[in-house]
Amino acid sequence: MAGSDESSDPGRDLRRPDNVRADRHHAGIEPPSRSRVRSGPQTASLGPAQAEARYVMDIYDGTEWTEMDIDDLKAAIEHGTPVEVAAQFLCRSGSVDDVERKAKELGLVPRRRKS
Repeated sequence: MAGSDESSDPGRDLRRPDNVRADRHHAGIEPPSRSRVRSGPQTASLGPAQAEARYVMDIYDGTEWTEMDIDDLKAAIEHGTPVEVAAQFLCRSGSVDDVERKAKELGLVPRRRKS
């Protein structure tokens, strides 16, 4: 292969070409200006009653219990988790009574959060 165009250097193609330069948009080291970023709240904050009312319905409230839901409920109650916290974990925070009823149906003794 002495007469071929291939180089004897096997890593020759891995080198960076001489004409490579930084893209003109990324040439500087300074980040772009953030003049459009606003600090502070954009909307009025919710009061306690409004915040509580906002989260009354959860995504699994009123739906059928899956095997995974039952396993998670059992694990939570057996580890002493209050039924309200278990309901939140199960995305059933709007139906704490239903979660408590299901726990009792399974022979578990749920405890209520101390007020």
